[in-house]
Amino acid sequence: MHIGELVLEITRRCNIQCRHCMRGKAQAKSMTFETLRKTLVNVSSIGTITFTGGEPSLNVPFIRYFTEYVRGWRIPVERFYVITNGKMASPALAVALIKLSWWCSLPDSCSLIMSQDNFHRELGYNQWPAIELYESLPFFQEGQRKAAILYPLNQGLALENGIGLRDERLDPIILTVDEDGSVSQNDGTVYVNVNGDVVPSCDLSYDNQDLEKVGNVYEKPLSEILKQFIHVKPEWLQEVA
Repeated sequence: MHIGELVLEITRRCNIQCRHCMRGKAQAKSMTFETLRKTLVNVSSIGTITFTGGEPSLNVPFIRYFTEYVRGWRIPVERFYVITNGKMASPALAVALIKLSWWCSLPDSCSLIMSQDNFHRELGYNQWPAIELYESLPFFQEGQRKAAILYPLNQGLALENGIGLRDERLDPIILTVDEDGSVSQNDGTVYVNVNGDVVPSCDLSYDNQDLEKVGNVYEKPLSEILKQFIHVKPEWLQEVA
């Protein structure tokens, strides 16, 4: 099965606390290697791998393991996408992403981005050490983030602090199904959290992920979980069923 964008919530740890954070308060949890192995069962290729959190730089060993795993199983990856808060300059993160970029078939499309919006700036921490470290990386996109977040999502700490101004959106899941009824391609976004839960949006708080999850990779393969999003079966699939 090909996945257009696989978003892995590799940690819920964070070294800052932004009052607009859609996730909620940080948690002492990180994705395990076993959860990755369960997630990638029957996955043949990945368009974009996105590492999110929490703060991704706090679980660099996972990124290293991901690279080793996809290389070992010859799973093609086109590009990666990572956002860091820049609180800490992490040489380990830089090296891990360089090695991952060597495996990516579209390295020029890889992105490491730093959050530089108004809510991060108001915390007053110094991002310059991180910028100076990352700016030499060909995939570092310093200016790609918005300078201001005017409409925080009404999730997590934004909801708790009364500053949430917009609802979360559901990410489209577009499936291609083979004649035997197996899922061969997912062109949408698939989000898997630290617990192995598959959730239908990238914009849900930790609490709401528990409420909205559609499956868990420890209970069913990802391809089987995604099948429930096939609302209208083609005639040939109805005949197979």
